[in-house]
Amino acid sequence: ADKPSGKPIKLAMLYAYSGQVGDSGKKWEILSRMAAAEINAAGGVNGSPLDLVFYDSQGDPQQAVVQTRKAAADNNFAILGAMLSNECQVAFPVANQLQVPMIAPGSALPGLGAQNRPWAFRLAATDEKTIQATIDAFKKLFPNAKKFAIIVYVKYAWSRGFGTGLLPSKLKENGYELVTGEGGISIQSGQTDYAAQITKLKGLKADAIGVAVMYTEAGPVGKEMKRQGINLPVIGGTSIMLPSLIQTGGDAVEGWIASQAFW
Repeated sequence: ADKPSGKPIKLAMLYAYSGQVGDSGKKWEILSRMAAAEINAAGGVNGSPLDLVFYDSQGDPQQAVVQTRKAAADNNFAILGAMLSNECQVAFPVANQLQVPMIAPGSALPGLGAQNRPWAFRLAATDEKTIQATIDAFKKLFPNAKKFAIIVYVKYAWSRGFGTGLLPSKLKENGYELVTGEGGISIQSGQTDYAAQITKLKGLKADAIGVAVMYTEAGPVGKEMKRQGINLPVIGGTSIMLPSLIQTGGDAVEGWIASQAFW
């Protein structure tokens, strides 16, 4: 194909390249660069090359707003981002205000996209579209499980919404008993020792566990469960489906079941 010769199309890549979820953002950067290279090698878009400009949200909602405004001021054609639902909750309205297209590759909290039209969109299937398939798979593998305990990471909008809303309601709808109630067992921001929560979980006599945590917490939670001798089936949401789960959890997370937002 001819080398693109038109005016470059600037696209803002608003991901978390640092901070707690920086590992995920770095992977998005690699994928974005690969896709742009392929498109440009094929002649670009209507003869114009893509020019990617990277903005670091740090996984922080406040920074997501700051970087959304900066990306718009830099005259980017569109913004790809942000990553997390709690970032999108505050960045999407800003994109609407500034009238710049914003397309989040992740973010699975139900309703966020529809609440922020016409300028904000998401590429990922949200959890209310994937959780029933996950539960169906769980039922086939563990037909004797009846009682669920739920662990919730309270820092992020997604994990709070999934762990205290969607997951418990869908489990009850499918006939499961919730031994933790609908609030679950809470994990706090910045926590690294989960012994107290897992000890509490151990005393509830559940025969299955739901995890509403980010991938950064999922592996360590799994290791603490193994350390305390808990060997129960686990179901989770989209936020744990990353290679980092295996890297941090090892054989402690073997057999966990979760939905994926894209493929």
